[in-house]
Amino acid sequence: MFHMGKYDGAPLIKESFEAWNYGPVVPELYHRMKPFGADPVGNVFHWVSSADPSSAEFDSLRAAAEGTKSFNPGQLVANTHWEKGAWANVYKPNIRGIKIPNSAILNEFIHRRH
Repeated sequence: MFHMGKYDGAPLIKESFEAWNYGPVVPELYHRMKPFGADPVGNVFHWVSSADPSSAEFDSLRAAAEGTKSFNPGQLVANTHWEKGAWANVYKPNIRGIKIPNSAILNEFIHRRH
């Protein structure tokens, strides 16, 4: 959302988010991280080079981390479950596979700014 808002709707990743029960999820990322459980997560995309610190992608990741690093789990959930947000607009209880359109994510960014 940060990246799309700053860069004219361009998504940061090519995968889609889905509206799962506990919030927006990128299924591929979820399945790669699931084996770690509560342990620290290793590099699950070791074949992908790190983002260049001078790139827009790095800037967006840093901004997202800085903007949410002080959130406790409840605050993170409240943030992703915002009643006017992209997740809430498409979520159906207990149904996976519902994609959250990038246009809805960008729209949430715009609404949060006003």
